[in-house]
Amino acid sequence: MHSSVYNNIVAVQGNNLTVSHVAMEQPMPGIPLSVDVDLLESQFVHEGRGSRVSREQFMMVLSHVRVLHIRASYYSAVSRISYVVSHSLCYVSLH
Repeated sequence: MHSSVYNNIVAVQGNNLTVSHVAMEQPMPGIPLSVDVDLLESQFVHEGRGSRVSREQFMMVLSHVRVLHIRASYYSAVSRISYVVSHSLCYVSLH
């Protein structure tokens, strides 16, 4: 599996590593989509290379997160993005 910028839903950068969760399917235009991403190394690949992330590498990224990118929209501008931070977890709702 090779990571592409278009398919990335979540990208996390830390400790000089960037890992991404890549969507297997593209959403349909105009149809709301809810995506859950488990924070497990098996759900992420190395940005650009597409190779699997080891548990050690994933923990290195998570121990020092510098950048977190979450794709808000594939096709058009989003009218509203809301998020709730609770117990160090971020929940994002797109409308």
